[in-house]
Amino acid sequence: MAPIDRKGKGHYLYKVLIFTGSIEGKELIREIAQHYKSLGQYDIIYEEEKFIPSEVRGERRFRFYKFEFFDTQYKKLLQREYNKIIIAVKHKIKAFHILDQLVEDPFAIITFVNYWGEKRNFPSNVELIDVPQLVIHKLIDAIPGVPTVARDIGLGQGEIMEVEVPPGSQFVYKQAATIYNPRRARVALIYRRNKPIIPNKRIVILPHDRLLLVGNPNHLEILFRQIKEQIGSFPVPYGNNILLILDMANMERRDILTLLNSAFYLHKRLQNRKLFIRIINPTFNYSLTRIYSYHKDPTVDIYTYYDPDITYRDMLQRATKEDVGLILTSNRFFYRYSRDFFHLKIPVMKQGKWSLKNVKELVVFLQPNYLKEIIPVIFDLSFQLKKPLTFINGDPEHDYRQLKSYINHFIKIYGMKNVRFVDYHTNGVLELKKRNDCCLINPLHKPKWFKWSQILNPKIENAFVVLDHLNQFLLPVEGIEERV
Repeated sequence: MAPIDRKGKGHYLYKVLIFTGSIEGKELIREIAQHYKSLGQYDIIYEEEKFIPSEVRGERRFRFYKFEFFDTQYKKLLQREYNKIIIAVKHKIKAFHILDQLVEDPFAIITFVNYWGEKRNFPSNVELIDVPQLVIHKLIDAIPGVPTVARDIGLGQGEIMEVEVPPGSQFVYKQAATIYNPRRARVALIYRRNKPIIPNKRIVILPHDRLLLVGNPNHLEILFRQIKEQIGSFPVPYGNNILLILDMANMERRDILTLLNSAFYLHKRLQNRKLFIRIINPTFNYSLTRIYSYHKDPTVDIYTYYDPDITYRDMLQRATKEDVGLILTSNRFFYRYSRDFFHLKIPVMKQGKWSLKNVKELVVFLQPNYLKEIIPVIFDLSFQLKKPLTFINGDPEHDYRQLKSYINHFIKIYGMKNVRFVDYHTNGVLELKKRNDCCLINPLHKPKWFKWSQILNPKIENAFVVLDHLNQFLLPVEGIEERV
């Protein structure tokens, strides 16, 4: 509404015409009188006294006119050029009669309360309040697990959504910045313990946080399902696809075949959408023939680059554009492009000497600085791969009682029965060097690549540098430096 007059000290005066023929119309007038009467001049047209609050009579900014709604004498009032006309009349025939009389004036902005959910082509200057639809929306909002959509703000098409994060969500202990795409969606606000938090790159999402999301309505619907999905959705939330890059001129044939076996095994087990196989420097051998045998599978996307100028790094840089949530690589290429992997913030499966299919269990070192951030993903991998999960205390000087209690909480949430804790009285990394039947899950934090200095006394947080013979899932973390 545009202001048409100015009174007093700096406030605008609006002219509003209200047709009241319902309890809602009566309560609207009462609410205006109690809180908003200073904002404008209000003309009230009514048929029955029962729809006029008695305490409003005599209010300076209210003028009352009693007309039969079928009488068109009230049209003379339209010469006052109202900013807004509101029709809140419960009698259907009378309400539409009033509307038909008023829409002849194309400059009048009319708010019409549609109590009956009437479906018709309303003029462009009519704003509808569809009562049955409002009730349905409120009932939908009351159902547990359903997103709350802002219908009275913005376009009201679902571009603003509130979602509560369940404890087992894949987004728990992820940075709020993880949910960011300027063309799709982002976290605008986090409600935690009834306090609003403006997210920054350090804020992480905690269980039971309520996220206020803004973005494309279709993408928000997908994002809502991803947030509510609990165990069994990896590689979400990092991405939806798996990527395998093969540099056939610079990889050993054994490494290529082992990576392929692991890639197809993961593609079968995980809830990814597609397996992307990108081939650079192709050589025609058995490996290439086997890869192309999967060309008919619509979920396997194979592309061969014959341009010798395209590098492994080029392929990595395209990973985010292809919605990749897991990258498979060999030890050699992981260390060569370690900084690229770290900056991508995408999980890595680093291939050991044997196919992942032959692994008997997943092992995780207890690390209080990083582990909490990736616990949901660890349980997800154990669930989807159907592998037992073992948490190892590799530091005999600490019992990590608090961390174990935290993990036990997630064991109960997921109902996991194949989880155990093992205490080593010597360096746990050296103990795992003796094994070849397990897969290590380790945080991928800012790396220190001094492998030779760690051989005699390797650190737990850099275990993956020493245990190259094992298959490894490396999960990106930043460290929780700010909790609110």
